[in-house]
Amino acid sequence: MATYLSDLDDIYFNLFSVLKIQNKNPDFGVDDAKSIISEFDKFVANEIFPTREEGDLVGVKMEAGKVVAPKSYLKAKDNYHSNGWFGLGQEEDIGGMPVPQAVYMSCQSLLVGANVSWSMYPGLTKGAFNAIKVLGTQEQKNLLLPKIMEGTWGGTMCLTEPGA
Repeated sequence: MATYLSDLDDIYFNLFSVLKIQNKNPDFGVDDAKSIISEFDKFVANEIFPTREEGDLVGVKMEAGKVVAPKSYLKAKDNYHSNGWFGLGQEEDIGGMPVPQAVYMSCQSLLVGANVSWSMYPGLTKGAFNAIKVLGTQEQKNLLLPKIMEGTWGGTMCLTEPGA
């Protein structure tokens, strides 16, 4: 059986000794970053990593014209959004939790390491979310962003390469 392992000391070394993110934003300290990353790591270990086995064994299926993901994926997605992790790195005025980009990316590396397949759900949704946030009309933002932030709606990508 696989075991989830992370190396928070290595992440902290890179953030604080190499990148020195604590010097770039005086309002966001070392303890803040460590607290967020540590809690995210616990969430990933308990909620995301366990989805790997069912994801591999059951997979995603097409049933009656609908895509059906493993049940553990849906539970993890709901918990990811209800715990506010989708909002990590987003502005407070849209329900986000602003953090330095390096902290956000550190958390994303933990997420991908726990289950790269599952990480595509919030990852692709984040891409759609950011595109709407930057390029959408105010009407589109008002309609779509809250639903995406709460986890009711997701996003994906459309491949344009021949044969995709």
